[in-house]
Amino acid sequence: MKRLFALLVCLLMLLPLCALGEEASADEPRYVIDLTRDPDADYAFEEGAELLEVYFPEIYGADACIMRCGGETMLIDAATVGQAQVVMDAMASLGITHLDTAFNTHPHDDHIMGFQQLPEDMTVDRFVIAFPEDENR
Repeated sequence: MKRLFALLVCLLMLLPLCALGEEASADEPRYVIDLTRDPDADYAFEEGAELLEVYFPEIYGADACIMRCGGETMLIDAATVGQAQVVMDAMASLGITHLDTAFNTHPHDDHIMGFQQLPEDMTVDRFVIAFPEDENR
């Protein structure tokens, strides 16, 4: 499982390199827009384009990430119990009342404990963990 996870992370890290290797012609949409190379680049997307939205709530010393795409919402890690309210406030400000997936990367307190603070009325279709269930007995 660790090898599979490491391979997946490596592949994800290579994706931007693959995308930068291909230049879009004038009649093709651009999927990679590098404003560091061209600050004046046109970065408008096609009308109705399905976009991946990624939000990082402003928390310190812990992790949480909210992702939305194609009508689905995912929460990756949820910070500590003490910082979870920031994550919940971020989801509320985005109008999120349902999670398709809640994903915990590993069982450290600064990643997993905030899941306990999910509002009672928030529905979660699946909770995914990347470690054995008895990891922290």
